[in-house]
Amino acid sequence: LALGLLVLALAWFSIKLALPWDRLPPIWLPNAVWVAFLIRSDLRRWPALLIAGFLGNLCASLILDQRLQSVVGLAAANAAESAICAAATLRVLGGRVSLERSRDVALFSAVALASSALSATLGGFWLEQLNHVGLKTNWLAWAMSNTLGLVVLTPLICAVTPASLMTLLRRDRIWRPGLVLAAIIGDILLAAAIPFHSLPLLAPPTPEMPAPVPPL
Repeated sequence: LALGLLVLALAWFSIKLALPWDRLPPIWLPNAVWVAFLIRSDLRRWPALLIAGFLGNLCASLILDQRLQSVVGLAAANAAESAICAAATLRVLGGRVSLERSRDVALFSAVALASSALSATLGGFWLEQLNHVGLKTNWLAWAMSNTLGLVVLTPLICAVTPASLMTLLRRDRIWRPGLVLAAIIGDILLAAAIPFHSLPLLAPPTPEMPAPVPPL
């Protein structure tokens, strides 16, 4: 239930970032939290967590008046991305992504990019069948948006433990996580404030983006 509500809130927020400019979200946040929950949970809990995240994605889209037929397929694509990313992380890194080891960060980034590309392909194919929107129209923006969310948030969430949290909150060190958090928030707001493209700093502009649908 907690994961479903969190995914719903983050999906709603991510879509709202994009609505003023009628484009894809600059960063897709819910999958990052979804993957972190899966990585830190027993495999026996995965079916319940995947269903909770799927319903959270679905409800966020419906609240924002998206078409049910479209968002079912998009939510399923995000569920596939989260499951594959978490499973690959467990396989390759043992479920531990250390921000202090460049190898871990590089491997997780590759896993995040591959799973996001698969999600963008599945979602793009679904939209192509329903709305006749070309697969390539939003593919790059979707893949980079989801990858950015995974790379920025998932390792940070996985690294948080009670002991590490107490260490970070010490008076002489609290400014460090504060700066990181401020940088993440600033990055998201900067991308959201630039109307020219979903990912102006990471992806080239797309000549035509007819009625893009957020990746849910």
